[in-house]
Amino acid sequence: MKTILGVFKGLLFAICLTLLLVLALTIIGLISNVSNGVLQICVWGIKVISVLFAVFVALKSDTKLAFAWGGLVGILFALFAYLSFSAINGDFAFKTSNLIDLVSLTGVGIFGGFLARAFKRD
Repeated sequence: MKTILGVFKGLLFAICLTLLLVLALTIIGLISNVSNGVLQICVWGIKVISVLFAVFVALKSDTKLAFAWGGLVGILFALFAYLSFSAINGDFAFKTSNLIDLVSLTGVGIFGGFLARAFKRD
């Protein structure tokens, strides 16, 4: 139960971090003349950073099955990102890029779980 609450705490942290970083990226994009391709890569990088930090927040106290909990954080964050960005665009079609996000962010979560376990302080 403690780990499940940690997962949701990490997910909330990732959502807040993502919103702040995307807002900063939007302001930078408005000020400068950056192409959409660069912005998309930056948004994906923000998602990766957010999932890694979310896993560390989620597994702060318990690192048993860290890779599985990290993967769950990645899956939940990918689903949240899909739903929120689809709601903003008004289009809920599941595209290849959404599948790539789901698989890659799950992998990032699993990797973050391994890192959280490796760097856990006893």
